[in-house]
Amino acid sequence: MFKINNKKLLKKLGEDYVETLRYFLRKSGKEATGKLYKTLDTRVKKQNSQLKIFIESEKYLKYVDQGRKKGTYAPVKAISDWVRVKNITFPNAVYLINRKIFKEGIKPTNVIRDTTKLWRVNQTFKREYEEIMAKDMEEILSFSMDELASDKPTKSRLGKIFETIKNYFS
Repeated sequence: MFKINNKKLLKKLGEDYVETLRYFLRKSGKEATGKLYKTLDTRVKKQNSQLKIFIESEKYLKYVDQGRKKGTYAPVKAISDWVRVKNITFPNAVYLINRKIFKEGIKPTNVIRDTTKLWRVNQTFKREYEEIMAKDMEEILSFSMDELASDKPTKSRLGKIFETIKNYFS
């Protein structure tokens, strides 16, 4: 039997996506405390008999990405932490910043859109993924040839080969 690298490929895809997302967070100046940047992670999990990539982050990535509409306040603790990290010392800073957020909102950074857009067209990523898939295809073909070479090909052996190929792409 052989071991295909489906999980390895998905893990690589997720890691590359997270690194690109980190790049756009830095570029947009959104790493004050570093918490969001540091907690970005990727997991490959089996769900409904399929391997899937999950990107994990702090909940507030949504607000960094999409911004915040005017008319809503941000969590006071989040602003307090930000004020502390930025070393802002003027009186009532948290209140004044939150009032400004309420009145004007927070401009979106669109880091997720930008990450996805770059990630889809980056040729370096594509070559790496192709190499992983090529190795997997070699393993599948080698397995298939061994199966076919052993005695007469039977329906069950052919079924096993087709099942292997089908599982790889599902």
